[in-house]
Amino acid sequence: MGIPAKEITLPPSDDGYYRFGKLQDLIADALYPSDDGPTDYLTQVVIWREDGTEDGQYLECEPPKGAQLQDFSRSDEWKLIAVPDEEARRIWLHDRHYMQQLAHKRREHWPDGSLVVHKKTTAKAEDQAWQWDSERRWYSARLTQAAQLPSGAPGRLQVVDGSRNEVEFRDGSALADGYVHIDWLNAWGETQQPVNVFHKSPSTTVEPIDVSEPPPLLPWKMLVQAIAAELWTTFREAEANPTIAGIVDQVARRCVERGIKTSSGINPTAAYLRVHVLSAKHWTPPDDRRR
Repeated sequence: MGIPAKEITLPPSDDGYYRFGKLQDLIADALYPSDDGPTDYLTQVVIWREDGTEDGQYLECEPPKGAQLQDFSRSDEWKLIAVPDEEARRIWLHDRHYMQQLAHKRREHWPDGSLVVHKKTTAKAEDQAWQWDSERRWYSARLTQAAQLPSGAPGRLQVVDGSRNEVEFRDGSALADGYVHIDWLNAWGETQQPVNVFHKSPSTTVEPIDVSEPPPLLPWKMLVQAIAAELWTTFREAEANPTIAGIVDQVARRCVERGIKTSSGINPTAAYLRVHVLSAKHWTPPDDRRR
């Protein structure tokens, strides 16, 4: 029995053409379609409670079995386990001091007022972000390789300009601004293992759909992009050449420092930000439209 074909449904297109430079993003979106990724939930919380002593009391909080909670609701059902003093000093003391140095409004507290010093969640969103980025990079490399094959070579991908003439220079912006018909994608897809089969998503509205128009940004994402723009501008003013990959770790750190969290109440990871907030689909650096 052969390997099943890889079915990929692209956004609507009246004439069947897609911009080459957007294909890798569209394909990754088709394979991992949830823009905000799966919802992660808490698996562990460590709190510090004042008890009249200098060290206080550290408690490890385990959520109710089978519950997938994104916040501290149903706190009376959580299991609280006292952390031994030696373990608390070795593992959690530094985290507690860090949290206590934050402005009060940026700290998190357990429903009884205890200071939250650590939260652990599942990593589904980060895993999906990593898979999305892996697919995007794989298709970017393979499609570029196919577009640069000589005329008549097996597996060559045809690319045309806006006037539907063959693109002469198959590199950089000239290639990225070209167009590929879905029939040519399918011809290329037949040379892949597994075979790639591309479909057009049917339009369900009377008006043409602009697939380049992004949905309204969530407030926390706007704050993240403002941080990225600030860093980007700083590097450009220093005559450096910043990249998304080069600044995303700093953006994630500043999110923690400024208390910026996702809609689920967790700190966004660098991997998640790179794919779902700062990718070419979602953000353009200030005063520099090049990626």
